[in-house]
Amino acid sequence: MCAESSSEGQPHMLIVGAGCTGALIAAMIPREATRRGKPRPRISVWEWGRGPAGRMTSFWADVEGERVVADVGAQVISLQDPRRLPEWMEPHVMAADGLGLSNTEEREPTWHHFCTPNGLPALQRASLQEAQPDELHFHRRVVELTCAGGRWKAGFAGERGRRSVGSQEFSLVVFAGTASDASSLEGLCSALAPRQLHALNAVRYDHRLCVALILKQQMSGHLEALCHGNAELLMEGPLRLLARQEVKGRRARGGCAVVLHSSPAFAAENLQLAKRQNTPPAVLGRQRLTERLAELLKMPVAQLEAAVLESKVVHWRQCQVKRPLASDARSEACLVAEGAPNLILAGDYLAGATAGSFEGCLESAEAAAAAAVEALSQGHRPRRWGYREEYSKTYSFMAERSECDGQCTYCRHSNNQHKWAEIRTKIGHYVYRENEEDDSLLALAEHREVQDLINWSWLKGVNFECILGIIALRLLSFGYSDPLQFNADDPDFDVLDFLDTFNAHSGALDLLTSSWAALLAGGWPVFKQVHLVGKKLIDVMDDRPMKYPGLQQRPNECDELDSEEDLNYRDALLYAHSQGEMLAPGVHLLALRRGSGCPVGNAVALLSLALDTVRTRGTYQGSLKDTQNMVYSLIVSAQDTINAWVTSKLNWSPFFDLFTTKWPLWEVLSQLACVDTTRPCVTRSALQCYDFIHRRDVPCPHRRPAFRSIFVGCGEHDICTWPDFMGTMEPQTWCVARGQRPSQPIRPWLAEMSHDMEERVCSQCGQDGVLATPAYSGIMLAVFLSLCALASAQQIGTHEQEAHPEMALWTCDAGGCSKEMKSVVLDANWRWLHNGQYTNCYKDGDWDKTLCPDPVTCALNCHMEGNSEKQYKSTYGIQSIQDGIELDFVTTTKYGSNYGSRVYMLDDENNYQMFKLKNREFTLTADMAKMPCGLNGAVYFVEMDADGGKARSGGTNAAGAKYGTGYCDAQCPHDMKFMNGKANIVGWNASHDPPIGSWGICCAEMDIWEANSRATAYTPHPCSITGPYVCEGTECGDNSEDARYDGVCDKDGCDYNHYRLGDKEYYGRGNGFTVNSKKKLTVVTQFITEGNTDDGDLIDIRRFYVQDGRVIPNSNISIAGMVGDSVTDATCAAMKSAFGDINDFARKGGLKAMGEALQRGMVLVMSLWDDSDANMLWLDSDYPLEKDPSLPGVNRGPCRTDTGLPAYLRDKYPRARVRYSKIKVGTLGSTFLAGGDEDDDEDDIYGDDRRLSEVHI
Repeated sequence: MCAESSSEGQPHMLIVGAGCTGALIAAMIPREATRRGKPRPRISVWEWGRGPAGRMTSFWADVEGERVVADVGAQVISLQDPRRLPEWMEPHVMAADGLGLSNTEEREPTWHHFCTPNGLPALQRASLQEAQPDELHFHRRVVELTCAGGRWKAGFAGERGRRSVGSQEFSLVVFAGTASDASSLEGLCSALAPRQLHALNAVRYDHRLCVALILKQQMSGHLEALCHGNAELLMEGPLRLLARQEVKGRRARGGCAVVLHSSPAFAAENLQLAKRQNTPPAVLGRQRLTERLAELLKMPVAQLEAAVLESKVVHWRQCQVKRPLASDARSEACLVAEGAPNLILAGDYLAGATAGSFEGCLESAEAAAAAAVEALSQGHRPRRWGYREEYSKTYSFMAERSECDGQCTYCRHSNNQHKWAEIRTKIGHYVYRENEEDDSLLALAEHREVQDLINWSWLKGVNFECILGIIALRLLSFGYSDPLQFNADDPDFDVLDFLDTFNAHSGALDLLTSSWAALLAGGWPVFKQVHLVGKKLIDVMDDRPMKYPGLQQRPNECDELDSEEDLNYRDALLYAHSQGEMLAPGVHLLALRRGSGCPVGNAVALLSLALDTVRTRGTYQGSLKDTQNMVYSLIVSAQDTINAWVTSKLNWSPFFDLFTTKWPLWEVLSQLACVDTTRPCVTRSALQCYDFIHRRDVPCPHRRPAFRSIFVGCGEHDICTWPDFMGTMEPQTWCVARGQRPSQPIRPWLAEMSHDMEERVCSQCGQDGVLATPAYSGIMLAVFLSLCALASAQQIGTHEQEAHPEMALWTCDAGGCSKEMKSVVLDANWRWLHNGQYTNCYKDGDWDKTLCPDPVTCALNCHMEGNSEKQYKSTYGIQSIQDGIELDFVTTTKYGSNYGSRVYMLDDENNYQMFKLKNREFTLTADMAKMPCGLNGAVYFVEMDADGGKARSGGTNAAGAKYGTGYCDAQCPHDMKFMNGKANIVGWNASHDPPIGSWGICCAEMDIWEANSRATAYTPHPCSITGPYVCEGTECGDNSEDARYDGVCDKDGCDYNHYRLGDKEYYGRGNGFTVNSKKKLTVVTQFITEGNTDDGDLIDIRRFYVQDGRVIPNSNISIAGMVGDSVTDATCAAMKSAFGDINDFARKGGLKAMGEALQRGMVLVMSLWDDSDANMLWLDSDYPLEKDPSLPGVNRGPCRTDTGLPAYLRDKYPRARVRYSKIKVGTLGSTFLAGGDEDDDEDDIYGDDRRLSEVHI
């Protein structure tokens, strides 16, 4: 952390970047200094571009002896208040061919749009001219920032990008590059606070395309006619900006130029298409944008291409954050490094009501200039902590000793970099406080924040070996100026002197008593040192070190023995040593657990003994019960010694309970579950073993008051400890009684009693074996289950209580309808998955490899978080409305954006509402007015389990229906994160859109309503299996494997789509259609059975609508050779034949199989989604694309084929939404009546994207 400014001469500052923000800062700093009466600092500006505004690429070509220039950079600036314009700018009031755009869906009338002469490049040149910097370098890229003598040393690369070709020192640095450049700059991360680094990494940029075309002069008239005054073009389709460049200056005689800026959605779409077509994105983008321009010019593409003399494509990176980056409290629009006030970051990502706007650059530049002048005038004193180079050396040594240097020193490439930097910085602060004479860890131990960080690092599984190794080695090196001097294996190491030094620091023991188990588990280097200390203790207390034919102790203050029983027990353990079974180094101190002379040594030895007992898989030739008793006693002894010491020193009696504290003690004890004298789980990691431990549910018959101190209550379950359980039943006996074999010898046996049920599961390890030593100490049970949030598989998070939005359900018969309030629950796939604290199990499309090394371990580790009703709305766009539910398409929070959702109707808090629809009808009212082409508002039924798969998971799914688990459908989706209680991580492909695993989850599906405001269909999808079925390979029927019709479900279904079946005037937006999708409509679906009985086979699925008080019959099929107006087996067969489709519907059992699923019971699903696989073309456009649209069945709706891309929809229609209400189920003819209210027309922007030939007048 650079703390001191230049001590002599004029302060010298560096501005990194001469883009829009950097140039403005350079111009504003002299003015700000003058305003404050401060001397003007020396200013250096370094820019990687090739000249003023060099990043604003210009492209030129010689045409008939004249140079025609196309500036690819932005030509337009946008401001809310035009009075904020710097006085050196001379803008035109409005560009004839440009328009500034905000992130809002509609143009903001309060914004003023200007065009500077020759665009923003001219603005930057004018700003640098105003600044008159002392040094201005182009082709100079800063690659490194380091502290040197209280100043910043900036290393730079030359024109060819070589690293470290030179460096220069500065008093202050202002970084005006992009956020991504800042977060990757070497050395910068050490100056910024972790939260600042995290915020920088969260900034996202689009990579839109800019195509510059130099055209023949003959195109000038066409461009002028297109561009002049026609701002609408700038929001049209893929084009975000279309600028005819020659109007910015003198018109060239020989040619003209046009620049096409794509929208961010187009750029994302183009990248996807390029990957599919194996074409460079720039080539494909130029082609598509040129085609779009030709369409706007109303000329053939070939004619336009013939007029192109030169062209260039560049990627234009633009910040797209919706909210400004959280900045330092002293400034709203720039970021002042928390650890070093002489480093300032600025850019449009830090401010501006419109992301990426000139307003953001201007605001940030003003704030950065003010902060820079203030910092220079105040001398850059640190706000809190000092700095010593010694800490860096100590840290490096400890990282190396922890054998995790690769994890400890990483700063730029890890998802956990911000948290690791925070831990590292805090440790350094507390160990080396500037005003603290005592250089021990007293300060470290006094701060609860550091203890929290230790617990955080362990419980979250982040770099715990690194951080705990550092803490432990520091603890063990008191009184040594150099940690390298501390070596318990050194023959000259005086262990008693060490303990005296150790005991002299009460603060150290305070830290020890809050994280002792973490200390022991801090990695092999730490354990080794503790282990050696224990050995030394034995040696000094025994006349013949490590030789135990007898016991002769050296007199000292710790030689009091409590009882003959203790001596006998100790002798037995020592005898084990003589038999070659290496036990704990401090073994005989077991007998001294009530001594007061050296309690810390006792604690070290006792816990070391417990750990060593497990690690060396050894006991003397005793029984399994003896081993358990021994380990249990060791832990009790360690607790007693620490409590006794604290009591004697501080005169208060803490309940220092190793059994119930939320320490990482489970790591030490979990070794008991993972060390085997044979073979099965000897290689399992502690984390895996911890997870497997919690798969065991064992009844707890007795709870004796004597053990109440180690009794833990956790949620709805009561947990009893080992003494209760082990006194009543042996684990092997219990397993045999359950008809199961104990295939894992070293499993812990949890005791759990539920209020309403008992689940008992024998966990498997994949190999047969016998129950061997050591099995389970009751201490492990209480410690493990005290961490309720980490207790079992696919568990429930504790950060937010789950609440469910209400939704009404009517049940009807001939006598009328009765209303009951139900609720809906969000699908588990949308939920936050974490390890029980704040570490994500799943982030950015991929799984955490530590928490999720395999499907079962992942399910055991990961918790599904609940959502309040407020979060349902603010995070997912789900809210109750009158008699129904509303689903919004795009919902944006500070953590990102959510697109679409899927909810299920609940019967009660823990079970889905099950619908049995044979010989029944189902009715809903839908509001589709704000559902454009490419979206799908779906209401359908799937054969999910009523409990969300909780029962069939074998205990690994504790969340269940209450948290939306268990989804399946006839498409056998591969993107479900969990299936039957196991994580779908095998073969996980994070780069796929959406990310998918090798497993799919299949079940029967009945699509009642799949629709937007342009097209609709209802479709049965029978399957050859019953209930949810996890598939892999051919059974899934994946298109990528060319096995669509070899799977267990009918993926095509038998869809009744009015448009596809010939009636193109039946459903659409406006009064010209039979059913007007701009108004609410009631959808009635009847399931007709043979003989009109509940037990008869399903033979027909009928549809009609109610709107404006009248019943509207379904459309008739008008395809040659076909008749009908409903879904029957005969209709489906004729449809498949006419369209040339495979009749997989019949293969999978047709309506009879569909009816059987309906009779078993299905769950109601309501969703809003976009389609990254097929862009929803199968619903509302031409599909498949390789077929001629004139063929029967290919044309499915009026939408264009380029409007269903998710990126396009998310950018253009963020306010799209669907509403479902008045859900009714009942006997045939009971759920609807003629009559209804007529609603006002909605905004027709959601009716865009039709083919022009389909516009209805």
